[in-house]
Amino acid sequence: FAALHNLDAGSGSARVTAEGLAFDATDRRLSRYFSNWPFDLELYAGELTLEGEFDWQPTHGAPTLEGLVDTRVESLAGVYGDIGFLGLSGQIPLRLESPARVISAGDALLSVEQIDVGVPVEQATARFRLDTGRRTVELDSLEARMFGGRVWTESTVYQLDRPANRVDVGVDGLQLDRLLARTGYDAVEGSGSISGLLPLDIGTAGVTMHRGMLAAKAPGGVFRYKADIATGTNPAMAQALAALSNYHYTVFQTEADYLDTGDLELRMILRGQNPDIYQSRPIHLNLNVSDNIPMLLKSLQAGRDIAEKVSRKVGGVP
Repeated sequence: FAALHNLDAGSGSARVTAEGLAFDATDRRLSRYFSNWPFDLELYAGELTLEGEFDWQPTHGAPTLEGLVDTRVESLAGVYGDIGFLGLSGQIPLRLESPARVISAGDALLSVEQIDVGVPVEQATARFRLDTGRRTVELDSLEARMFGGRVWTESTVYQLDRPANRVDVGVDGLQLDRLLARTGYDAVEGSGSISGLLPLDIGTAGVTMHRGMLAAKAPGGVFRYKADIATGTNPAMAQALAALSNYHYTVFQTEADYLDTGDLELRMILRGQNPDIYQSRPIHLNLNVSDNIPMLLKSLQAGRDIAEKVSRKVGGVP
């Protein structure tokens, strides 16, 4: 840190540099650098470099403060609350125009090798710009790999003071077998490749969605419902479950709503046949399925110590 201040003119400048600040899983965790670290963020690996140059000038009110801050991170690994991450790298260049306004001095670029939110997210990348004065985040691109497929967003402007912002999320090539295996639906097996569009409304109240659309790519796939059909099950439901015991579908379309309660409601249309019953005649199914996503993620996170999991991976332990 170096600073120069002219007492007569009331102006000055400063330069701040923190180069190659390293983190590890023992004595150099992020929280160890502070006597009282109040945030729910911990870092176990990687490096951070920060360079800043500032100038201040007298005015009739408070002095004006301007400057540039360039933050670079390399291979960070850590946890934020219940979310673990590995391989966070990137650069965020910022310009301070006043104490109340910080804007991007160029594109901010971030990439993450792995994110654990209860289900795996891999190879996530983002390019964006910030403007605190206008309270906007201009998102040029956001992309990640999930369940063997890809999710992404197109360019959009997120206005922080809006009640809600529309963000369209594209989905391509999600593998149904990986999704079912990682989301706790042990009684169901499936195959197929899923694509579609999820129109999210993101705001202060959380995330909602109305009429998201997903569909299986040709040639389709197979559903197998493995649980026994309980005695007394509604006959129509029993027939549907019997059909799903070995259901070879050519059409699988889903319309999805995500409510502010966290409930995901799916309305599914399936067209196919079961070679084991009804002499392989065509079977058309219309199914309604719902689940609470926060509760589902919490159950998937239960019993796992995400901090221990990340620190073990940092140390090369499977």
